[in-house]
Amino acid sequence: RARAGPDEFLQSFRGTICGDCYSGYVNIEDVTDGRIAFSACNTHARRYVFNAREQHAELSSEIVALYGILYDIEERGRRLNSVERLHLRRHESVPLMKRIEFLIHSPAALKLLPKSKPGQAIGEMRNKWDALKRCFSDAQLPIEHNQAVHSLRRLAGGGQKWSC
Repeated sequence: RARAGPDEFLQSFRGTICGDCYSGYVNIEDVTDGRIAFSACNTHARRYVFNAREQHAELSSEIVALYGILYDIEERGRRLNSVERLHLRRHESVPLMKRIEFLIHSPAALKLLPKSKPGQAIGEMRNKWDALKRCFSDAQLPIEHNQAVHSLRRLAGGGQKWSC
């Protein structure tokens, strides 16, 4: 988990990685001169906004609702080939992401205190916006990385059970 870890481990890799906003991934595009792009996990962004809904229900609820529609679109896209999925994303998901982008830059969002839960959630979305929307321009990228995280947790969790 060292800051330089992903850079060293991925020395020969060229492409896009999908992950949470761990500091080793966030600046990887700069560190690798664009050889590696970063696609942020939208589930993490959605969760932070969801957890902040008690402090700013209107803004949080609208963003969470838009994410719900995005995930419904992704579910439909799973059955499609990559060309059809990209077409679906461009025509249905991209306009929703533009609506979310409008919301995170809206006067209501800009009035949030930066240290408040909603202020931190929206601020993170603004800071990671390019990485959050990257998956909508590449049909091979997932909207989130939950499946990978769950697979790794099964392996890591089994370590205690498997050791002698």
